Amino acid sequence: MKRVELELKAGLAPADFAQLSRRLARTHGTSSPAMLTTRYLDTADGRLAQAGVALRLRSMAGTHLLSVKSARTTVGGFQQAREIEVPLPGARVELATLPERALAAELAALSGSAALAPRFETRVRRKLIRIARPHGMVDVALDRGQIRAGASSEPVCEAEFELAAGSPEAIFEVAESLLARIPARLDLPSKAARGEALARHAPLLPPPLVDKPLAPARGTPAAEAFESRLAHLAPVIARTVFATLTDDAPEGPHQLRVALRRLRVALRLFRPILAPEDARALAATARTLGRLVSPLRDADVLVGDLLLPLATSEDPELAQALASWHGQTRANVRAQLRAAGATGFAIRLLRLASLGGWQRPGARARLAMPFETVLAPGLERLWKTIRHRGRRLAELDPETRHELRKDLKKLRYGTEYAGEREEAKAFLSALKRLQEDLGAINDLAVLVGFAPELPAEVAARFAALAERLHKRDKARADTLMGRACRHWRALASTEPWWRHAATPAPPALAAPSP
Repeated sequence: MKRVELELKAGLAPADFAQLSRRLARTHGTSSPAMLTTRYLDTADGRLAQAGVALRLRSMAGTHLLSVKSARTTVGGFQQAREIEVPLPGARVELATLPERALAAELAALSGSAALAPRFETRVRRKLIRIARPHGMVDVALDRGQIRAGASSEPVCEAEFELAAGSPEAIFEVAESLLARIPARLDLPSKAARGEALARHAPLLPPPLVDKPLAPARGTPAAEAFESRLAHLAPVIARTVFATLTDDAPEGPHQLRVALRRLRVALRLFRPILAPEDARALAATARTLGRLVSPLRDADVLVGDLLLPLATSEDPELAQALASWHGQTRANVRAQLRAAGATGFAIRLLRLASLGGWQRPGARARLAMPFETVLAPGLERLWKTIRHRGRRLAELDPETRHELRKDLKKLRYGTEYAGEREEAKAFLSALKRLQEDLGAINDLAVLVGFAPELPAEVAARFAALAERLHKRDKARADTLMGRACRHWRALASTEPWWRHAATPAPPALAAPSP
């Protein structure tokens, strides 16, 4: 049987896996767990894997099924692969006797004269549940077990959502309904990829939390530019949500906030081509998640980077109290992110990146316009707001200055679309310098109002430490403000890059409906 396999994989912690299993048992019932053994066949040097082909023999309850997967594409954990399945009478694979002659010839050509033998195997206890949704039916497989390659092994604890019938929309509907409030690794590689890495004694490392988005080529159609940015941001947000929920390292919350801001800027600048209601809903959720994670990011910077090192050397009791408060802040933020459905939001973005559906009805002409033309009106409006505040930079109160700083971040993320083009370099350089100045000033201002809830016996000592730091940094704040004013004048005198790049926008594009 030939088919296209569509599935979404999600790696889970054992406790969350058990919670999901119990929930499905209550709501849908589950089959008795079945032991599923899958042997992956390849040459000794992994020629099939190198060609992107997975040849596997699956055995369960006395039945044997040979399958070949190839042409795999992924967006986050959503995977699409071409699959051919052939029932076998036993657990022995002989290419010469396969009924699918074309398949046998293809495998023989890939392997050459080298013998095919088991390279690694998976052994999992699988629970299988079929769930019906308006868009189709989805098989949910809960797998616990191991991948084994010789003496090496790796645990398996995951959920797979595979389309049984209907539209792939159903995969994301079911996954979001079940995983919205559970930490889930949504960029989980296939078992074939993980097993091959074990066989090569080079286990797969997780991808970096974030990488810089690629700028579209000059004149790229707006639809293609937004699609590319969404395909980049959806997996990044999925990774950083998972990191924030499961890892104490400060990089997760920081990069999550950055990715959410980039998404909000994209939704704002590409508004003329986006379905209005969907874009508003995405922007609102991104804003909510950003606000929820902010206290943890502030705690990571102020406590983890600044206060805790000082307190550790001067006042261990205060250091312990600050560390305890930091940990409680992390636990509170994680609980709030889970309650807000942060993983569900990541799944929604992966759906849009994989399947589309974000286009504004009737906007065919706009979708084909150069992206610079679509972005220019939004950038111009943002620049006008920045100039209004920037003229009075030295007189701004901390709150208004912080709003200016946030607008400058939006403008910087909008300027990323210019890439390395020459007309943007001076503008971006001046923008970065000013943003860094205001960021340092903001960190000092946040410290002044920082008041963690500490035990009474150390609260006064914390206040004294914070006051000492404030006095130490006051002169630095004055210096930073003087430098920021110089950098503002440099930015204000630089011609914005989009005025060079964009062709005049039609009136309907220059002022899109919300």
